[in-house]
Amino acid sequence: MAEAKVARTTPEVPTVELNNGMKMPVVKESQLHRKSQVHATELLTAFECVKDVLLSLKSTLEYIDPALDKDEVFVGHLVRFERAFKRAKRLFLEPDNLA
Repeated sequence: MAEAKVARTTPEVPTVELNNGMKMPVVKESQLHRKSQVHATELLTAFECVKDVLLSLKSTLEYIDPALDKDEVFVGHLVRFERAFKRAKRLFLEPDNLA
């Protein structure tokens, strides 16, 4: 009996050419990828807001009331950062996402 040879062809993977002439495969964006990008952007933005508030207080550090929890703007930025951090931590460090 003669076996028929089946030609195996691998599907062509779309690539993009980089500036240095190398080719890199194009990655298909998944739902998790988009969600991760949104969470990372929100976390970075919230961190930048907290940093900006603290830097704006830099020139008057000696005169700042130590009860920062009474500063509604600062507390609002901290709460936003905390929520963004918890969401990002849950998404990035969940055991189901590490596989």
